Amino acid sequence: MNWYSTLSDIFYFLLSVPFWYWLTAAVLFLILLKASNFKRVLIVTSIVIFYLVNNSFVVDALIERWEQKPINADIKVKYETGVVLGGFVSFDNDNHPFLNPAGHRLNEAIKLYYKGVINKILISGGYGEGAVKESDYAKELALKAGIPEGDIIVENKSLTTYENAVFTKRKMDSLCMKPNALLITSAMHIPRAKETFEKAGVIVNAYASDSLLKESSAYFNGISYINFDAFDKCKSLLKEVFGLIAYKLTGKA
Repeated sequence: MNWYSTLSDIFYFLLSVPFWYWLTAAVLFLILLKASNFKRVLIVTSIVIFYLVNNSFVVDALIERWEQKPINADIKVKYETGVVLGGFVSFDNDNHPFLNPAGHRLNEAIKLYYKGVINKILISGGYGEGAVKESDYAKELALKAGIPEGDIIVENKSLTTYENAVFTKRKMDSLCMKPNALLITSAMHIPRAKETFEKAGVIVNAYASDSLLKESSAYFNGISYINFDAFDKCKSLLKEVFGLIAYKLTGKA
């Protein structure tokens, strides 16, 4: 990259930063001039953390190391059961269920069924308002998609990933099913879910139904761009990381 191109990129970046960023930076600079050493360290540390958790390049790099790499759509191995984890159904103010953005989980399971990769779909999820449970609603959608009722299994009591694993194992045992399956969930969720299921006694291979990296935004020179959408992704990542740590500490994974 020549010096003219570099200067152009820097100039473009400076112009693209909103005015209140500069105003905030100026105020912080004035505070630093008058602050004690301890306050300076505290302020600088806060600025660095703020920058890191709102930086697309940093957050996406961490997510890339954490997320399960998507399995190629042309899967050669066949599975008796595909286990779809809940969390993809929400309810409106009138308690009517609908698929939220995590609905890719159910959609991918249906696709895998028609490709012959899985023979049965086990839907695990007990979240719901009133009499309607997430997995029961998902079963209705699967039936409308043409899946035979005999190939749909519902576990509608679990509310957490740990309960997904434990109650799915019980359901499989009650139906004399082999304790191995294709686990279908979001790429971000796979590390915690996979370890939890295997701890519960279900041997699984994981299939990533969707990835946060698909929603990655542009950034300046790979390191400098602040994007508040990155913060939402960072929260999802931290939830899974600390969730797995908590599960390990309590013997659930």
